Amino acid sequence: MANIKHILVATDLTDRSERACERGIRLARERAATVDLLHVVEGGLRAQVQERRRALAEEYLREWFASVSETERPGARFSVETGDPFAVILQRAQERNAGLIVLGEPGKKGLKDLFVGTTAERVVRHSDRPVLIVRQTAPGAYRRVLIAIDFSEGASRALDAAYEVAPGAEFLAVHA
Repeated sequence: MANIKHILVATDLTDRSERACERGIRLARERAATVDLLHVVEGGLRAQVQERRRALAEEYLREWFASVSETERPGARFSVETGDPFAVILQRAQERNAGLIVLGEPGKKGLKDLFVGTTAERVVRHSDRPVLIVRQTAPGAYRRVLIAIDFSEGASRALDAAYEVAPGAEFLAVHA
């Protein structure tokens, strides 16, 4: 059975990822786990633009943290880094031994996302850890879980993580 003690929440600072931040912090609080909020500023920008984006992201996250009481977010911290968001998320999840990665629902922006995939899609495809994609605000614990099973080791780990994330939920497993 999975034992999630650390959660990595990646945010692109959109409303979609704010819902993921709220869910990640809630899950961490319910499990007495620690949580890292991570924002990655896209690399390859001019230094001045990159620094400005980094500073704005740090300011936003500081304000967001200040709006959430310490009792609501025990053990939570945030960081802003620079690079390829997909690669940095996977690297930090491994370095911090995250038992779960939480992301907001992907938003397609252009041709790159069409051909390469969104950051969320790439993280799901390449992560060796369970990934939770949060689509909407949930007022309480998960009640129903749909999980795809292919009888692989990865599917088994995902099922264990799903049981930990939603211990009282009704599960429907699908195998095709």
